Amino acid sequence: MTPRAPSDPRSGIRLAAVLRVLAEGPSAQSISSIAERAELPVSTVHRVLEQMMETGFVERAPGRLYRVGAEFSRLGALAAQKLNIAHLARPMMERLVAECNETCLLGLYLPKARKLALVEKIDSRYPLRYMANMYVHRNLVWGATGLSILAWLPDDQQEELLAAAPPSPANASRVLDVAAVRKRLELIRERGYAITSCERVQGAVGIAAPVFRAQAQVAGNLCLTIPTFRFEAHDEKRLAELLIAAARTLSRSLGHAQA
Repeated sequence: MTPRAPSDPRSGIRLAAVLRVLAEGPSAQSISSIAERAELPVSTVHRVLEQMMETGFVERAPGRLYRVGAEFSRLGALAAQKLNIAHLARPMMERLVAECNETCLLGLYLPKARKLALVEKIDSRYPLRYMANMYVHRNLVWGATGLSILAWLPDDQQEELLAAAPPSPANASRVLDVAAVRKRLELIRERGYAITSCERVQGAVGIAAPVFRAQAQVAGNLCLTIPTFRFEAHDEKRLAELLIAAARTLSRSLGHAQA
């Protein structure tokens, strides 16, 4: 059914506000709760919901509640397919490389495998660059790319992955110090980024910040990788701030609302 043309020029803004609340909030909500979150009168929200139910964007839930309808879900899935994470991330990665001239990587978290895969890379202009193995599974317990995801997983998943940790990819004789990693994960959550040196690749420093989807689910990360001879400790703060800002912008593009 074709929706009725709005007579109020601000009706589109109100419609967007209600849809945003429905998408970002609990699975089913009352009119009063939607009105409060959208900062709209209850009568206005009731009218908007009635109109959206005609198009299938909203449906009733038990207990006089409302939830996202099948048509809204269908269109959202189609839109997500057209704007995948690598496509969204590339402009931000290009800006990062332009600002710091170091290789930038986009890591994608694979929840079923509980692994990471690198899916996009922008090289620095230096002749000596980081050679990354793209699209292959990586564990989460070594290196900045893995730890910046592991830090935001549920505790039980963290413990499971730590218990099964393999030796360092950069040094097979180096085993994981689980207690030390737990402390590092707390620091990563506090600072908003991970930094490691020679954990995954000999001679490389990695700095990575997490990227989130809606509902604060970790989607992956953005990472800068730097040869150790080119990295200076005083550069950490500046590079981390650039990386965190880019990761937050990408997270918003994926539907994550910053606190």
